[in-house]
Amino acid sequence: MRNDNGSFPTGRLSAHAIEETMVLITAMEAAQTEAEVLRQVLAYVGRFGAKHVLAGSMPLAGMKKRQQVDHILLNGWPTDWVMRYFDQDYVRHDPTIRMIKEKHAPFFWQDIEAQRLFNLSARDVMGEAGEFGLRAGFTIGLQTLQGALIGFSIGGERIEIREQERAGLQLMATFAIERALQLQEMDQFPLTHGVSARERRALQLAADGLRDQEIAVRMGISHHGAEKHLRAVRDKLEAKNTTNAIAIAMRLGMLR
Repeated sequence: MRNDNGSFPTGRLSAHAIEETMVLITAMEAAQTEAEVLRQVLAYVGRFGAKHVLAGSMPLAGMKKRQQVDHILLNGWPTDWVMRYFDQDYVRHDPTIRMIKEKHAPFFWQDIEAQRLFNLSARDVMGEAGEFGLRAGFTIGLQTLQGALIGFSIGGERIEIREQERAGLQLMATFAIERALQLQEMDQFPLTHGVSARERRALQLAADGLRDQEIAVRMGISHHGAEKHLRAVRDKLEAKNTTNAIAIAMRLGMLR
């Protein structure tokens, strides 16, 4: 996987940083869910002051909300902000997406204005993000071997990343995204007991520790829709509750 400007992550890593990165890569390779990968990423980026992480392929303007949400690979953004962002179709005005598509080098959000991309709509989006704890951020654009552009962003009240730390961050982001893509591909498990793909996805997210509202956001559906999927799974698997449904589904090989 390359940076969005076509180059591979560069920079000199110290022996300690290399060792730390290899330990993290090993842990990511062992991760069985996106939630596990996300926890590892959040633990790593906390050193920079980041509290939140978001990674995903680039959605296209005009896509429906569900289609836009499906582009997310790792979702550690504030839930309320994710809901507002897609409800208001902010993807059309988000300057970080434009920066990634134009293949800029990794950038701090505070530097966007210098690229002449900070029109009034973009300023409104970034300003409102600050109200949800995303006052500062750093974004890396990466490109898969298939040519897809992936954005990886960390955010918080204040972000500090030294020049010598960027190579390690980019390398970690690369492996986190690759593992998330692998897990996404592994989502194609055989379905049994009449459970639909969407119902199985809702149950997988519940198994990953997400609440009903978070499942709804991740799947781009209403809270009622998420409850409906989980209720259908419980009925089809004859489970007493969602926890029991998860246990049954795991025994049947329906979940990771």
